[in-house]
Amino acid sequence: MKFLDLKHRLKQALLEDGAFNDATTLAIPKSKQTRLRYRLIAKKEGIFCGAFLLKPVFSLLDSGVKISCKKRDGDRIRPRDTIAVIQGKSFALLGGERLYLNLACELSGIATLTRKYVEAVKGTKSRIFDTRKTTPLWRDLEKFAVKCGGGGEIIGRLLPMLSL
Repeated sequence: MKFLDLKHRLKQALLEDGAFNDATTLAIPKSKQTRLRYRLIAKKEGIFCGAFLLKPVFSLLDSGVKISCKKRDGDRIRPRDTIAVIQGKSFALLGGERLYLNLACELSGIATLTRKYVEAVKGTKSRIFDTRKTTPLWRDLEKFAVKCGGGGEIIGRLLPMLSL
């Protein structure tokens, strides 16, 4: 799926978060040279949505970051599952961690809740769709999360059907 100007939005979010000049990270000697290996571990059961964000978020801080994704968007995850292994400069991993986790947790929550509703109406004529009531500038990501959870897309227009 193609996301509208994702790199620009992520860079703005990293700037807002102070990821490029975080005092704590910069206080670590050689944080811009030292490389770390970071394992992303699931804390709760749910539907994962965030694999597509790993490279864009962390490569804005370290173009040489290496990512091995163990789970795909839409996969069911369980506590202690390894979602990804990320290797890169400590400055980049520490600086991008909060933004990545905030987005991935929010999107995974949407995907998980959508899957619960999809499973609840299974075997009926009802279907679960996304909404036009989304977070400004993040609509495409939220709609993708609904898709990862098994929901359908309204495509931003009113349809001849009941909307609750």
